[in-house]
Amino acid sequence: MSNKSILAIIAFFVVIAIGFLGYLYIKNPSRKEVDSMHAVPSDAAIVIETNDFQDLFKKLNYDNLIWQELIHLDKTKRLNQQILFLDSLFQYSKPIKQTFQNSSVIISLHKTGKEKIEIIYLLNLPAQMNPHQFNEMISKISLSGKITQREYSSVKIYEIAFKSGQDRKKVSYAVSDGVIMFSFSSILLENAIRQLDLATSINDHAGFQKVAATSGKNVEANIYINYETFPKLVSVFLSNRYRQQVTQFIQLAEWTELDVNIKDETILLNGFTFTNDSMNNCLNLFTGQSPQNLEMDQILPANTVAFIALGINDFAKFRKNFNRYLERSGQINSYKNSLKKVNEALDKDIEKLFYSFLEGEMGIVFSDLKNLTREENTYVVFKTKSKSLAEESLTDLLRNYSRKTNQQFSSFVFSYQVDAETSWLIYQMPLHFLPEKLFGGLFAGGRCEYFTFVDNYMVFANSIQALSKLIHNFILHKTLYNDIQYREFSDYLSSRSNFFFYLNIPKSPAVFSDYLNAKLQKGLDKQFSILKKLQAFAIQFSSNNSMLYNNVFLKYQSEFKEEAQTVWESLLDTSIQFKPVFVTNHYSRNNEIFIQDQNNNIYLINAAGRILWKIQIPEKIIGNIFQIDYYRNNKLQYLFI
Repeated sequence: MSNKSILAIIAFFVVIAIGFLGYLYIKNPSRKEVDSMHAVPSDAAIVIETNDFQDLFKKLNYDNLIWQELIHLDKTKRLNQQILFLDSLFQYSKPIKQTFQNSSVIISLHKTGKEKIEIIYLLNLPAQMNPHQFNEMISKISLSGKITQREYSSVKIYEIAFKSGQDRKKVSYAVSDGVIMFSFSSILLENAIRQLDLATSINDHAGFQKVAATSGKNVEANIYINYETFPKLVSVFLSNRYRQQVTQFIQLAEWTELDVNIKDETILLNGFTFTNDSMNNCLNLFTGQSPQNLEMDQILPANTVAFIALGINDFAKFRKNFNRYLERSGQINSYKNSLKKVNEALDKDIEKLFYSFLEGEMGIVFSDLKNLTREENTYVVFKTKSKSLAEESLTDLLRNYSRKTNQQFSSFVFSYQVDAETSWLIYQMPLHFLPEKLFGGLFAGGRCEYFTFVDNYMVFANSIQALSKLIHNFILHKTLYNDIQYREFSDYLSSRSNFFFYLNIPKSPAVFSDYLNAKLQKGLDKQFSILKKLQAFAIQFSSNNSMLYNNVFLKYQSEFKEEAQTVWESLLDTSIQFKPVFVTNHYSRNNEIFIQDQNNNIYLINAAGRILWKIQIPEKIIGNIFQIDYYRNNKLQYLFI
């Protein structure tokens, strides 16, 4: 065979090979493959990643009672409608369902414009599918409207018009670099397309990488929170008065990752928060602090709506971290000047004084006690090393101040007479806003003009009446800790933490309505029955090496029960055996209450609601209660069978 013939044969096979490769390229062109997370626009506030979108959808919409209530709220309803649309794509076509079975889906939330929150949905195009095939599958789905096409940055964007209830809606989607992008905001979709062209993404953020490395695998979803933009998203829901304040929380931390666990009546999130010391994150205040057993709830009223408690095991270190934070954020001069004025007025180093007796925990509390204003229902609480030590330190301060100002010390001391046998001292602090001046805006609980001591806790409030009511509830054992629903809720939480936020959702409108914007508040007022079915919400975090470990918990309740408000109400060991019987105190001639509980304990309760005595007897009382003067000495005894 001649050389020409051999060359001709080789050329023939080369042409065939090139043609075949060209055919394969046309049928399934090669594409640049990137992780769908790369397409998340950098201003994302919340990023949700689920490895099984259809399973997440099922658990939320069919199994979880909380979500079934929340979707009746306008804001949540919109999100759920979008999720329904995405799920319909998977469910409508068997090939699509099979192709995207167990596919990872990313849901990214963004603040757009002045008061809007928009969402983009991202997932990777399967390896065996090209964009043309995906578009063909979408075009076969009937959406009561037409599909239009436009081009942006050399990427084809498809807009699908469809009917949702009485409204016409439009969703846009595009496929680029192997990433499928859906959004009801065309602007957000364009942002994602531009993001794909950038060399870096949130995947390259050191903070994101830190928390992503801790994410759970066998969970319903992973939630990532970006603190640089999250406060701006939250501000959408707030009134103008508080909108600017919340945006200052961009320095709170860097990133948080939360694993999502969904049950019938609960949603539990847990994971880690990364704080960057070089960025002066506020949560660096808890660096080196061991989680504490927070026991503040043992003195708080049962009608507590919300509280924030901080667990501090080393106040010297906390003081150092706090001053460092103020210095690096440019607030230290203002802080020191404010305390200098306090020190000069009181002739005392107030910062040094407080840190000398503080121990374990401090916090701010919002209650819903009757006949108190919203400001009066606010308390600031500090745990002390010793009640006697703290009380002695502060009474000495008041005595010195009264001498310096030529006032009577007694003018700063008040006695709350609980009943004939019990009284309680309440003090007036001559300088106001002291907790806020010492520990910052978190402790902005009003003037904090008065304080008292309950066990080892020092409690500030804005009126004598407010402290009197807190004391009265404590004496009656009507505390948050003794509330059965709160105790059951707390069983889901960690016993030790450095931060604990608790919110009783059904009671929250009484305290927090001013925080919400008018439109949202109006909507919640109309839909308050929904809030009543959400028992409570809690956030905890604990220092854990170089990061913070978080617990977030939300619980459902089928029925909201209002507390009884009778004057004799007190915490008995069990439920009562019979209707309370009014008896007469032979000294004061005042009415008192005689009662028996299911454990055969009998109680005598005075008009203030305080238990005077409790005695267990062998059997249940089956007859009437009589008072007799058996010894004929003008003292009454009880006769019953």
